[in-house]
Amino acid sequence: KTNKVIYDKSKEFLTAIGSVVVIDVDGNILTSEKITYNKLNEVINTYKSTKINLQNKYTLTTTNIKYELKNKIISSNQNSTLNDIDGNTVELSMFQYQVVKNLLSSIGNTKITDKEKNIYRLKEFYIDTKKNEMIGSDVNISFDNNILGNNENEPRLASNNIFLSKDKSK
Repeated sequence: KTNKVIYDKSKEFLTAIGSVVVIDVDGNILTSEKITYNKLNEVINTYKSTKINLQNKYTLTTTNIKYELKNKIISSNQNSTLNDIDGNTVELSMFQYQVVKNLLSSIGNTKITDKEKNIYRLKEFYIDTKKNEMIGSDVNISFDNNILGNNENEPRLASNNIFLSKDKSK
């Protein structure tokens, strides 16, 4: 769905401009103001602000993504924000999402703010979007000051690795 489409038949290259919506065969929904599709390489590129709805559980907001349809990999080297349906927010410096494996990964600066306002900073981050499980490395956690019942505290924790799921953390 879009407002304007330009198709170059000789190059098999499509440009869609204005409120573009693309739904892939896996049900992921991409929205952007401009999307190009190179049929020869089977690659979709978005430009400027882009939102991706992953399995109706996660919303990824970013710019300039590349979607390799043959390999089913969505990626961006731009700062991105991932929000889940539970109210947690993940800020990523880049990401790669393997659609078939339901695996989103990021290497670099990652910041998670959970629904209790605890802040996790990680160097490597992986989330299984099907199982709702996250793992990360080089972790620093700043807990909400009220977690121990005393607003004067500034509780922190550092760890080499972390595993987070809806029911438990390790």
